[in-house]
Amino acid sequence: MKKFGQVLTCIFVVFALIALVGCGVSKGDHEKVVSDLNKTKADLEKSKADLDKAKADLTQANSKAAALEKSLNEAKGQSEAKVAAAQTQAGDLQSKVDSLTKENADLQGMLEKLEAQIAEMQKKVGGAVQAPAKNLPAVPGKKP
Repeated sequence: MKKFGQVLTCIFVVFALIALVGCGVSKGDHEKVVSDLNKTKADLEKSKADLDKAKADLTQANSKAAALEKSLNEAKGQSEAKVAAAQTQAGDLQSKVDSLTKENADLQGMLEKLEAQIAEMQKKVGGAVQAPAKNLPAVPGKKP
């Protein structure tokens, strides 16, 4: 039995040596894998640098967009205020125009009545009454 144990041990050692020698990776394959790994690492570093630059560019663009939006909102607010002021002024001016148009119509009516009265008096008197001169003093205007 001792012999059988020795033979079994020898067979085990032979298989172990074959397994260790046969499982190795060739140097060429190893160098190729290492080279690919280094290339991948370099690509990763470049990608990280590109990403950092893109993030910085994005931050800068966002800041510029925020500044432009703020400027736009300020300009919009100023424009809206100017439009509101212009509308108020237009309303005031329209009120004045309406008031002056009414006053003009009233004065025109008074003038027509006075001219009719003068014509009637001239008929009664027989033409002895002269029409008033065209350069009458101005009637003081009503204050709105």
